[in-house]
Amino acid sequence: MMDLFLLSFGVVILVIAGMAIGVMFKRKPIQGSCGGLNAIDDSDHCVVCKRPHDPNSCYQKNLRKRLS
Repeated sequence: MMDLFLLSFGVVILVIAGMAIGVMFKRKPIQGSCGGLNAIDDSDHCVVCKRPHDPNSCYQKNLRKRLS
């Protein structure tokens, strides 16, 4: 049982270290997505990148269906 825990813990540490190394080599800050919940807000632009929302996005269409 302890062997399985240590193996799982080691895999998780390797994955986290790999993601950290990838971020360091890219030298680009981690940022949010312009889609998802930002796209269904009533605002006219994204709160992350300040670009205008696409009125034809699938998120906007799904929101309109649910609200009507």
